[in-house]
Amino acid sequence: MCLLYYACFTLRRLLMAITIIFIDTFPMMQLIIFNQSSVLTIIFLGWSKPFKLTFINNLELFNELAILAHTYMLVLFTDINDDGIFKAKLGWVIVGMTGLVFLVNMACIIGFILTNLIKIAVIKVR
Repeated sequence: MCLLYYACFTLRRLLMAITIIFIDTFPMMQLIIFNQSSVLTIIFLGWSKPFKLTFINNLELFNELAILAHTYMLVLFTDINDDGIFKAKLGWVIVGMTGLVFLVNMACIIGFILTNLIKIAVIKVR
């Protein structure tokens, strides 16, 4: 495992916290920073492949792409768009996407666990 991943992950969280606290009057600047940090994280994940298992690297990349999609949609919640009905529908789209990401993650984790349990059972039967 690449230890640099944890340093980048922590620095990204720190950047987000600082951005939320100190740039609170500029929501578009916040979204640009969030977006670019997500893009840089995707590049880093693709370049370094920090986890030993390809499965976990791919799942992390999927999660990061979902975060990037969410940040693109958050732009429509700013003052650019005044339509409240559209914002409400977009909110439900974001909730649906978040649920989908949750289900994909749960399915992958459960599949991974079951696969390992089957491998262990086959080894013990022999």
